[in-house]
Amino acid sequence: ELIAYMAKNMPKVNGVFLQAESEIAAINMVYGCGGTGVRCMTSSSSPGISLITEGISYLAAAQVPCVIVDVVRCGPGLGGIQPAHSDYFFVNKGFGHGDFNIPDYAPASIQEMIDLICEAFDVSDLYRTPVMIMA
Repeated sequence: ELIAYMAKNMPKVNGVFLQAESEIAAINMVYGCGGTGVRCMTSSSSPGISLITEGISYLAAAQVPCVIVDVVRCGPGLGGIQPAHSDYFFVNKGFGHGDFNIPDYAPASIQEMIDLICEAFDVSDLYRTPVMIMA
């Protein structure tokens, strides 16, 4: 569980873990942190990504770097809990308000996920944009 791991381990590396009350609050916290120059990341699943699309649009327009992990699951609405590629077109073929694109990664293994999270932060900082990791 990502939340339990981050809550336990972020203080060990002088990091901060905050659990927001909603996806909308989480993306706005990311906006605030990223706007101050702090490296920040949030995670959600497919229905939650729909809720934070407006915030991601603001982040991209304001050139605020951050990393967003999308744990993709299939189905309309809330959908099921099985993994899927249902967010692929949404993220790659015209993301958010204003039909813009952001860098995204789709790791194929746990090791690749770890490696790509590190790379995503570097790419986000370099190009001053949100970066999506589709898990």
